[in-house]
Amino acid sequence: MPFISLLNYWKNHDIENVSNMIDDHVAAYYFNELGEPVALNKPVLIEMLRKRMKQIETDTHLQWNFEVVQRARIHDKQLVIFYTYSSENPNYQETEKTMIMMTFNSRTSNNIGRIKSIHITPHIKDFHN
Repeated sequence: MPFISLLNYWKNHDIENVSNMIDDHVAAYYFNELGEPVALNKPVLIEMLRKRMKQIETDTHLQWNFEVVQRARIHDKQLVIFYTYSSENPNYQETEKTMIMMTFNSRTSNNIGRIKSIHITPHIKDFHN
């Protein structure tokens, strides 16, 4: 399961292996504060993650947390939607998260199941009354 490998590399700040999992022609979008998608290429995506990993590494109060929301299949691809956050709040609904949706192509004997698309939406909070 490529998703498990990805989270393992990510949590251990292994940017090289994360980069190897991302297809060179990845369709990546970052949704800004206005909800507008901003297209990213692979080098920009990797640099964003590298900067965030450095922030986590230097602050002892922060750690990577991942919460899988949905896993599904679309034809021969795997779709995964998950939250990631680096600081915990005792009131879970107030924890600010980043929602990430990824599709992985099918894994074959010659293919590690590369990431084909990524949608990143920061500043997510649970909806509650």
